[in-house]
Amino acid sequence: MIIDNETNSIWFRQSWLDTAFRCPERGRQAIVKPEWDEMTSDSALIGTAVHHGIEQFLHGNIASPKGIAGEAETFLDTFTDEIKWTKYETQSDLKRQADVCAQGWVNDILPNLPNLDDARPEVTFKIPLWSQHGYTIGITGTIDLVADGQLWDWKTSARAYNARDKQKHAIQPTIYAMAALNSDLVSANSFPMDFTYGIMIRGSKPKGQILKVTRHIGHADFATKRMMQLVDLFQFYGLDKTWPMNDDHFLCSATWCPWYSICRGAHISIADDRVSE
Repeated sequence: MIIDNETNSIWFRQSWLDTAFRCPERGRQAIVKPEWDEMTSDSALIGTAVHHGIEQFLHGNIASPKGIAGEAETFLDTFTDEIKWTKYETQSDLKRQADVCAQGWVNDILPNLPNLDDARPEVTFKIPLWSQHGYTIGITGTIDLVADGQLWDWKTSARAYNARDKQKHAIQPTIYAMAALNSDLVSANSFPMDFTYGIMIRGSKPKGQILKVTRHIGHADFATKRMMQLVDLFQFYGLDKTWPMNDDHFLCSATWCPWYSICRGAHISIADDRVSE
């Protein structure tokens, strides 16, 4: 949620919505204390590195997809910020996983992509959608690939995605479909619209997964209603008071939430959650 008081506008990114729909208080903290979340996790860094390699290939900056892994390794070599280590231990671990993911993309995802002759990688959008409380409300983000009228996004993951879960709950396909249908990103101008994940699974062997979900007008209507509720929460409740909390998720932990220590962690210790065998 990006609040621009100079232009009286509010912009939603799908990543923030994913956070705020799960836990509104975490979404608020991301606005008021963003500096607490500046450190990149090891898993996220692997994904960023491989994304960079894929982007270089799709832009034609490297001739062969075999070079994606090398681009990812170079990205990791030049990354100088502090890393939040959660699942891995060394730079070599990160390079090994980036290589596995890159090979998974080349082997299992690239052959199934649409025609890339007029493909547009890393397509940014910023689209106003409605007015509320004197603010222009819109959505903004970057789509990894728009090609042949299709929307694609690359993910790295510890495991394969669950199709039913993504079809029912994922906000990213909804926001990107709304962006496409309210702009000239694709030629289609009506729902339903498909969105495709290209998932690279971290592990010992290269493995890619392609998962297509479909968005209907109802998905867009419900997402709009939820975004309107968040605008109401900001307008009438403000950012200086705690928003509703939700700890019914594994991401509500000291490992995965930067603000855990001043939220649930301020009340419940690790020992309090321990289960005796």
